[in-house]
Amino acid sequence: MDRLIIFNWNGINSNNQLSPYSERVLNILSQKYKLAIISKKNSRIAEIRILQTELKTPYFDILFASADKTADQYSRCMNKFSINPENTIIVGNGSIEDIDIGKSLGCNTYWIPNNGFEDHGHQRINSIENLLTKI
Repeated sequence: MDRLIIFNWNGINSNNQLSPYSERVLNILSQKYKLAIISKKNSRIAEIRILQTELKTPYFDILFASADKTADQYSRCMNKFSINPENTIIVGNGSIEDIDIGKSLGCNTYWIPNNGFEDHGHQRINSIENLLTKI
């Protein structure tokens, strides 16, 4: 059975690059899951970051970027791989845009705390490294 993990770009990077632990985790996860990124692209800097990630990592099957995150983007991503929401995990650092959208679609969600966002009872992890013990 195919499974999908959709990441927010900010949840896997450090200083505009994949952190060493992210690289290791993505390598492990990419052997079991389809991997995707959905990110806001509201500036040229964000576009460059996404392109850098795409060029430097062989792990992601697809990258979506637009001015706003919507449930439609997440649905299109799942449809591209013919994967149901119950077989999709959303990992994000913003409770409203990433996690709440995923929950509304019926996906499994993991929240990486980020300053400025409140914990609304979401399943919390400290980094994507924690995924290895959760899924």
